[in-house]
Amino acid sequence: MLGDLVICVPVVNREAAEQGKSVDAHWAHMVIHGCLHLLGYDHIDDEEAEEMEALERTLLEELGYPDPYAEDESADHPHSDTPSKDHE
Repeated sequence: MLGDLVICVPVVNREAAEQGKSVDAHWAHMVIHGCLHLLGYDHIDDEEAEEMEALERTLLEELGYPDPYAEDESADHPHSDTPSKDHE
């Protein structure tokens, strides 16, 4: 066992609406993001974030979901688990 994922349903649903994403796509992203953390990936620095985000993009694309970072490229903190105020 790798660990547990704890995901708050109301928060994910609210974030999806605020970010203009489908609920399904945002859920897929959060589950993949959490699983990658369980596997040891992180986004503390830019290099780690780029590697983790590339894996997220690849896995989500294989599942038929859009790039979750496509509209966040200009955000102040594109590697944050919490969206910036600009994207809420």
